[in-house]
Amino acid sequence: MNAIPCLTWVKRGLAKAHPDKLRNLDLSQVAEEQEDVEGEEDEDDEEEWDTEDEEDAEDELGSGEGSDDEESEENEKDDIKEKYNMSDYDDEEDQAEDDGTAPMSLKGLACFSSNREDPYLAKDEDSDADEDLEIKPDDNLILMGKFQRDYSALNVYVYNEKNNYLYCHHDSLLLGFPLCMEWLNFDPGEQRPGNLVAVGYMEPDIEIWDVDVLDSIEPAFVLKGNKKKKKNPTGHRDAVLDLSWNPQQRNVIASASADETIGLWDLMKGKIVVSLTDHEDKVQTLKWHPVEAETLLSGAFDKSVKIHDVRTPGEAINSMTVSGEVEKVIWDWHNPFCFFASCDDGCVHYFDTRNTKKGIFKLQAHDSAACGMCLSPSVAGCLVTASSDKLLKVWDVRNAEPEPVFAKELQIGELHSLGCCPDSPMLFAVGGDREMRVLNLQKHSIVTSHFGVEYVGKEKDEWEVAQSDESEDEDEEMDPKEMMKGWQAEGKREADQSPVGKAKKKKRKKEEGENVEPVEGAASGNGEAGKKKRKRKKKKKDK
Repeated sequence: MNAIPCLTWVKRGLAKAHPDKLRNLDLSQVAEEQEDVEGEEDEDDEEEWDTEDEEDAEDELGSGEGSDDEESEENEKDDIKEKYNMSDYDDEEDQAEDDGTAPMSLKGLACFSSNREDPYLAKDEDSDADEDLEIKPDDNLILMGKFQRDYSALNVYVYNEKNNYLYCHHDSLLLGFPLCMEWLNFDPGEQRPGNLVAVGYMEPDIEIWDVDVLDSIEPAFVLKGNKKKKKNPTGHRDAVLDLSWNPQQRNVIASASADETIGLWDLMKGKIVVSLTDHEDKVQTLKWHPVEAETLLSGAFDKSVKIHDVRTPGEAINSMTVSGEVEKVIWDWHNPFCFFASCDDGCVHYFDTRNTKKGIFKLQAHDSAACGMCLSPSVAGCLVTASSDKLLKVWDVRNAEPEPVFAKELQIGELHSLGCCPDSPMLFAVGGDREMRVLNLQKHSIVTSHFGVEYVGKEKDEWEVAQSDESEDEDEEMDPKEMMKGWQAEGKREADQSPVGKAKKKKRKKEEGENVEPVEGAASGNGEAGKKKRKRKKKKKDK
């Protein structure tokens, strides 16, 4: 199983131009540690030898026996010590270690304790590495949670819209399946804004990773969950399904959980300070209001969408019922009184918080779950949806009756996640079964002409991370209505190729053959073919 279950963008200029590197142990430090260990071993050996000598001396004194043979043996030992200079052996070994000439000494393996100290290597290595890892001011980062077979990873991609390049900058292994992620800039241990990402898993813990640190083997800190029930829980008891950071109250992040609660975390304290329990089933999605710091929107498996005032964490101030389990909720940036909610039945609902009894519209956007939903940050009414039916669609929602604008199958399987670039009007990242794709809608004339946005030229190659082995034909831009006709025709062809379809087709041909009138002369043998056949028979008979 492969999947991109979650992704998010980082605005330009927020990441460090030169990310921090984890410092490896210098060779000198390793050598010193080894010397300490060897010194301890030598001391132990000397103690053992002294103990053995003392025991031998005690045995000799205890026996009270002496002989000329023993004296001769002692004389031989003295001769050997003088011949091989055994009395100064330890001093020579110490001198060899100090000089770095000992056979097993780490100091003899290199002239410099670190490559940074080597003038021939430091300059080239540092310059090449810095150039490869540098993040430019006009670069965006795309943070992507990836699951592939037996491992999970947090991948950090660099995308540059102007120069049209995309590459994986660095990654970190994750211990579990990443269900959701949220970027934030609040670092409890630093005064300046950070570059962090919170990741939720099937477990109740939430990990906070520092994006500006390369080769991280562990998160910066963890918001711990409580697997056991407690009267005053400081964390969740089940999987974390969604996260939303409050940019106006930077030390607060909200989490939606399968334990049917919403947790408001104080990052300074590292625990839940407010728990919302209004939903009756798993809470799937949530989003802070873009202007009102105290207003939180949430959706759950109980087919309800609720609006909370976190200053009074009792009952929700508004509650709306929708057509299915809620997959995603987002606020309308261009009209902050309204919001969207997508469901597992493919419907998208649009509500006004001032009149929640009846929604403004209900749109059947997809045939299956609408897992992803984004609103363009600068183009009013441009709504993009992604679904497990493998389709990405663009809608014009400026009126009470939404209008389809564009639809496309991205050839990356079912679509699980969708994110919009905060710096570009129509730049989106989509996560599917296999890979991630970055899609620039400004390179599709049908979209730009509809919304009156600048057309930047036809997109020859849409960037895709780690292209799949399957060949992909370039999709042509077409009107959504024409595309719908094409899908219907394709569905009919697939139905005709199925065993049932072939049987029906054969039956139709048979019925049509029975109803067709015979051509004159064909059945009676009076046609040209019949005359020629009779002539050949007559010639054979005459012979």
